Amino acid sequence: MRGPQIFDGYFDDPELNAAAFEDGWFRMGDLARIDEDGEVRLVGRATEVINRGGEKLAPLQIDAVLRAIPGVSDAAAFGIPHPRLGQEVVAAIVRDPGVPLTEAEVQSSARAALGLRRAPRHVWFVDALPRNDAGKVLRAELARLWSGDAADAAVDTVEDDAPAFSPLEAALAGLWCGLLRRNDIRSCDDFGQLGGDAGLAARLVEQVREVFGVELPPGAVEEDADTLAGMAARIERARRAVGG
Repeated sequence: MRGPQIFDGYFDDPELNAAAFEDGWFRMGDLARIDEDGEVRLVGRATEVINRGGEKLAPLQIDAVLRAIPGVSDAAAFGIPHPRLGQEVVAAIVRDPGVPLTEAEVQSSARAALGLRRAPRHVWFVDALPRNDAGKVLRAELARLWSGDAADAAVDTVEDDAPAFSPLEAALAGLWCGLLRRNDIRSCDDFGQLGGDAGLAARLVEQVREVFGVELPPGAVEEDADTLAGMAARIERARRAVGG
């Protein structure tokens, strides 16, 4: 923005002024999109963008999808540190009173609308979202709160619920580990959430055909074969169909 309504600069902070002003224009820090009609629509703040494996995700767009899920009263997506991807998507959800909404239900709806890479990896149910006096969600505060007990509880839940490998899953895990270059894969882990992109998914489908003799259709890795357990089940069904 620029014009007589814009302030002259920050007091005694030349570095901040250099970052905020350019040729008389003030950088608001907002992210916007101009549609085909020339309408400018705000989609988030630059400081709130989630950088997941190099893909920049605007949390406001994720918020809108989450708030449209039946049983969700309020929602906010935010980023948390991830050792491989840089950041991972997490969402804080406020349920409608008396609605027994589960994490699995939220994630299923979010994945259907957003796809695997933009859908929250974890869902955290809270009584209310922290907001400032203007009503804006304090995502940095959510990330700070998450770094405590909520993060530990989420990790514990995933680990406790993860079943042991079946023989087929164990064989399949070798393919996943080789492509993703990691050795900590569990049955419940999601290929896309572990950093698998379209190229790796295509190579995985090819390896499944060579090793197991099963032809997975295009897009299977983003559908019911997105987890190790789901892919193993898909292979088993294909084998039974051929045998029957």
